[in-house]
Amino acid sequence: MQRALARYRSEGTSVVGLGGLVSVITRNGLSVYDPADPMIVTTGNTYTTALAAEAVVRTAIEKGLSLRDARVGIVGAGGNIGSILLQVLGRHFRHMTLVGRKQSIGRVEAAALANYGAVAARLARSGGEREAGLAGAIAEAGLDAVTGNAGGDDCDGAQLRQQLIERFGADPFVTVTSELSSLGDCDIVVSASNAVAPILTPDIVGPRTRIICDVSVPSDVHPDLVATRADIAFIRGGVARAPDGNAFHLDFIDLPPNHMLACMAETAILALSGERAFNCVGDIDPAGVEASQEVGRGLGFSLGYSSDAKPVPLEIDRKSTAAE
Repeated sequence: MQRALARYRSEGTSVVGLGGLVSVITRNGLSVYDPADPMIVTTGNTYTTALAAEAVVRTAIEKGLSLRDARVGIVGAGGNIGSILLQVLGRHFRHMTLVGRKQSIGRVEAAALANYGAVAARLARSGGEREAGLAGAIAEAGLDAVTGNAGGDDCDGAQLRQQLIERFGADPFVTVTSELSSLGDCDIVVSASNAVAPILTPDIVGPRTRIICDVSVPSDVHPDLVATRADIAFIRGGVARAPDGNAFHLDFIDLPPNHMLACMAETAILALSGERAFNCVGDIDPAGVEASQEVGRGLGFSLGYSSDAKPVPLEIDRKSTAAE
């Protein structure tokens, strides 16, 4: 990776994107990042998160799901994308099931507490007025010690969650688990794992599920699930549509013309804008997600759509096997 970056640098490249699993093996780009280097290195995770969240919310509204009542399952919730998807989607939805591997369940717990900290900070600023999603649910619960907290962005997520547990006997909004079977009661499943074989199979996904958004490459969705569940809207998460007038096409992935993966689009919007508008390596954050969407929108990029004006469907070769 260092040799590749040196070559790009010598050629005058302005932005390098760490596609696929390259961001994983470089610790979200931190292993190859030099803050003094004028060449930008970006993981693509920020814009991916922005467009995946937008696709989920739009599809839920289109299918008539109640954002207030629907439960969202996030696979890989302790990861860089999954943990921030939790915070972004938590502004719309109240009920979450967070799934991680047993060896990483501590990171999932930390993501849950960070989300509660962000909610507490938002409530401290707004007083609970006109809040939606998880913040609205907690405001309705009337936890005065939290909504009256003036701690700003340093609000204690653990304190808020503890108050919920004391009030209800268990956390009524966010469930943390290492069991994929817990996805059975989710209306929406968002998968952002780094598994090398499909993990969402017909025996894992329950009859209640209506939307699956797969952000993972390779796909987390087993072909048998696509073949047997016509009632589910399968979405390829993190897909961008380039501005009108382009003729862009990828040979290695099944996307409509003029569409690209959002991690690739993030590289493009940073190059075209000529500025570091958000954090490009390391941990992403909700503010950066919003900023990336604004930059992309200003340049004419948008959420990827198919011909029937819906988020790009997830197409999986049903003849392929997990090993392949």
